[in-house]
Amino acid sequence: MRYDVVIIGGGPAGMMAAGRAGELGARVLLLEKGDGLGAKLLMTGGGRCNITNNTEDLKLMSARYGKAGRFMRGPLYEFGPNDLVAFFEDRRVKTKVEGKGRVLPVSNDAGSVLDALQSYLGDGGVELMLGAEVREIVKNGNHIDAISLASGEVIEGCYFLIATGGMSYPVSGSTGDGYAFAKVLGHRIIPPRPALTTVITENDMACELQGLSLSDVKVGLYKDNKKTMQDKGDIIFTANGLGGPLVMDMSGEVGKALAHVSVAGSGSVEFRLDFFANIEFKAMEQILIDLCSKSPRKLVRKTLEQKVTQRLAKVIVERAGITDDKISGELTRAERKRLVGLLKEFSFKVKKLSGFERAFITAGGVDIKEVDQKTMRSKIIDNLYLAGEVLDIDGPTGGFNLQVCWSTGYVAGSAMARRITEKE
Repeated sequence: MRYDVVIIGGGPAGMMAAGRAGELGARVLLLEKGDGLGAKLLMTGGGRCNITNNTEDLKLMSARYGKAGRFMRGPLYEFGPNDLVAFFEDRRVKTKVEGKGRVLPVSNDAGSVLDALQSYLGDGGVELMLGAEVREIVKNGNHIDAISLASGEVIEGCYFLIATGGMSYPVSGSTGDGYAFAKVLGHRIIPPRPALTTVITENDMACELQGLSLSDVKVGLYKDNKKTMQDKGDIIFTANGLGGPLVMDMSGEVGKALAHVSVAGSGSVEFRLDFFANIEFKAMEQILIDLCSKSPRKLVRKTLEQKVTQRLAKVIVERAGITDDKISGELTRAERKRLVGLLKEFSFKVKKLSGFERAFITAGGVDIKEVDQKTMRSKIIDNLYLAGEVLDIDGPTGGFNLQVCWSTGYVAGSAMARRITEKE
């Protein structure tokens, strides 16, 4: 059968593009290799679905995508956070804003978001084919003629969209198929790597702190003892390293630093944590002096527990080389400085990033230099469009990455439908 628009991938970008094209009158077929739509969408935000971020200034928002910021300006201005919120609220999905501008459904249920999208598809008359694994995209020169499915079926269309997602959470069906399709069609693929993921450290002390969450920690990333970036926020100690929003936001830079060290064949990558970012070293030392003076017979570990958690105090005392039975009144100047030094700069050597199975998103993908930002149309294949995580665009936590899917999907759906109208 022949369709106006054929979309590969039933995630947020694919559903938005399909619904938009259908809304504008195109005959649309949405192909999904899994047994249901939005598998990864249902997993986002712990099942609550952080749909976007309410950053009002779109220039400021686009800057959060780093080198892809300029590319994202067009899609954000065409269909930005306010447009998205209106879209869902028109479909009875009320939203709320939480910390750092995160926008979520009032229901705290990703299922309500998926229901709204499926209703959008139905309203636009979009045909859906589940269990539809694409085997081959058949092209002739710079034009796609058809798609061949593993079932043997051949799907013909005027315009095609690859919206297959990345490689994160492969259990959801995101296994990197789109990269292979795009590469065969002539696109350059920036090597995919896990992003917004936890960091595995070489220090066993992280394991001792497993589950401990801390707020307003300043974290510096160091490559070969040179600081490459620094930020402040919330972290959590995991079974084998560090996680939490701040660490996940920094994981992209961690990956680059590790890659550089790997290519060089030597060097190191470290996290250095400042647990009291708003207190200078000398002031912190005076606080410790005062605490020890007030309770000279108290164990050093117990004195430290007045400023940090019990487990963190134990680990810091151990790393400072202070015996567990030492009392505060006997603390030497050198020992005190070591304690303060650890409170202000507690280092962890980075071993590697967690894999795609733990990553929220994928960095890398189709080179956006080969995609028209105004339409999401390929600059290599005349009737090919690309949207969502398959593109080399990634942002921080807080709804920025789902907004990429919504915006690029909407733009692609609109552009494909317009070309159908122009033909008529």
